[in-house]
Amino acid sequence: MKLFLCSLLFSFCITNINAQITTDADLVGKWKVIKIKDLVKKRTEAETKKIAEAIKAFEQATFTFGADKKFTFQIPIEALQIKSAFWSLDTAKGIINIAASVKSKNKADIMQIDYKSGSGITMFLMPDTGLALKMEKF
Repeated sequence: MKLFLCSLLFSFCITNINAQITTDADLVGKWKVIKIKDLVKKRTEAETKKIAEAIKAFEQATFTFGADKKFTFQIPIEALQIKSAFWSLDTAKGIINIAASVKSKNKADIMQIDYKSGSGITMFLMPDTGLALKMEKF
């Protein structure tokens, strides 16, 4: 339920963005976080503390999508880093799946990212955290 509400709220927050999914080629490259929005309005005190730590870490995060479908996620919290994974873009659902094996096509056994792009703005929604990340390719 929480995931559904976060996704719904995310959709409303970016209504000025054309919700189109780009091609694989548009996604390939290194992406950094330039702005973060917490979409969950009510959190417990413990959740608020944890999400504040996550936001601080995400401010320094980079997502790398290789043309060979390899994926890495660099973040200051070593336990959250992903050093060797594979990505696939599910255009029907508008998500990026991150999997341990290239054979896990369209299955997010490591992480799922909702992806929205348009009007020069790219957003990644991290359903597990309720964070919306404004991204920039560099």
